[in-house]
Parts: sequence; C-alpha cells; structure tokens
Amino acid sequence: MSLFLDSGRLGSDVALNAGNCITIGLVNNMPDAAVEATERQFTELLRAAAPRAVVLLKLFAIPQVPRGDAMRRELAERYRDIAELWDTPLDGLIVTGTGKSCSIGWSATS
Repeated sequence: MSLFLDSGRLGSDVALNAGNCITIGLVNNMPDAAVEATERQFTELLRAAAPRAVVLLKLFAIPQVPRGDAMRRELAERYRDIAELWDTPLDGLIVTGTGKSCSIGWSATS
C-alpha cells in the first residue's frame, strides 16, 4: 500500500485521483510524549489494513489540548486545526486521546 501523509499545513493540499484512494483523518489528542508514537502506530496500522489501497492521511489537532511550546510549534507546522475538519472530505476518521487532555465544550447534540 502507498500511504501519503498530508502534512500540508500551509495550504499545499494533496490531491490524489486514484480510484482506490481513501482519505483518512487523524485527530491526535495524545499528550506530547505520545503524539509521534501514536501517529506512527496508526500509519503502520493503515498500511497493514489496506495493502492494495492508496491512503491519504490528514493530521488534525485541537488547539485547546495542553501542549508544551516545542510540540505546539511542531503541530502548527504539520497538523491542521480541528476547525478545518468540517470542510475536509474524509472516508474515515480516527480520534485519539486519553480523556484527560482537555474539555472543548462539545455537547451530546453537537
């Protein structure tokens, strides 16, 4: 499988026209120490799960999750803001987190 990591935070959106291409979003809410490992684990899982598909993985982060300065800078360069999720066509969405990261004020009706 081919997996393309769309880290085009600055508007360089990747467009793939393959009939067997699927676009997956990853909302990575893990603590700073686990962000990279979580990204790597889901990348490996997608490669193993879809050996004949082309997968475009788009990364999203919620700004309200507490972060250190270094991780905040890294996410700003490689991840999209969660606000962009609503206008991004996806075939699937993965949401990670510990449940203790933050409260973003979503209600059951959102």
